[in-house]
Amino acid sequence: MSTVLGIKANAGEESVVLVADTQFFLYGDYFKIINSKIRMGKSYALAFTGVADKYVEHFFSYIAGRRSFEQFMKYICDGKPQHPIFDLWNLAINNKPSAEEFAKSSFGSFFESKHPTKSKADQYVASLLSLVADINYNPVQTAVERRQFFEFMLLNGAYIRRESEKTDEPEELYNDLTELVIASNKPSIELFLVNSYGSLSKSSDSESVDYVTSGTGSKIVKEYIDSGEYERDSIVKEKINLDAITTSSAVWLAIGALKRALQDAKTGGHIELVVVKPDFIQSFGDKVRKDLSKAEEESYQEIADMFTVKPS
Repeated sequence: MSTVLGIKANAGEESVVLVADTQFFLYGDYFKIINSKIRMGKSYALAFTGVADKYVEHFFSYIAGRRSFEQFMKYICDGKPQHPIFDLWNLAINNKPSAEEFAKSSFGSFFESKHPTKSKADQYVASLLSLVADINYNPVQTAVERRQFFEFMLLNGAYIRRESEKTDEPEELYNDLTELVIASNKPSIELFLVNSYGSLSKSSDSESVDYVTSGTGSKIVKEYIDSGEYERDSIVKEKINLDAITTSSAVWLAIGALKRALQDAKTGGHIELVVVKPDFIQSFGDKVRKDLSKAEEESYQEIADMFTVKPS
């Protein structure tokens, strides 16, 4: 897995600081690579934990507008038959009149008040059908507004569907499902955790600072913030007041928490950082990587100089 964290400022100008580690495992836990876990759009930045494969990358390509919904669904389903609700969503995006007709023929009972929804599954389908009549579609923006990321739920569902055919313990697959932390600046500064079922929740149980975290190191992050470990952390160069978190405070708190999360075996690499403000989103991942590389080179040079034989 990994560790990602978003912290929302509650003092000064509105902002969210989003941080993530950069360590990935491939082929089970056999190979480690370093790569980015943060993706950015015009009005959002998001970080992910869990499965990192070609299907997840295709999802990111879809929400960035480089793939259609049809292409996305065909890809994650490997061309296999899809549930009717997938067809409904496709029609909802591309052809609202046909979508409504299809919905009534396939899920007619949900449109009838005399057939009230009972199960959670029924209620969920009914909520999806409410999108059909009025949809000004942008995947991430719609998810933020509706507090439900339908396509992300489909991504994880397709993963279970594909992989359950390959294992004798399908229940274990649920431990690998992808989660997201989304920071958005449209229509306002918001921070959400998106669970594997696509539901958006706003913040942790903290009484003061708004933050969300995901991944195998999330328990370490929560302990670090909620128990005040940052107060004794030499990495944090600014006094932190959880009731007055500025952007600067959020940066230090996030970095301290992610550094502590490196105790988790599946969290590693350098830390990348993005700041989301009302009028811009800026990534500092390349700066951190270049600065670390420069510092490493300078350190090696100092070591080499210690053993350089000076001419007599």
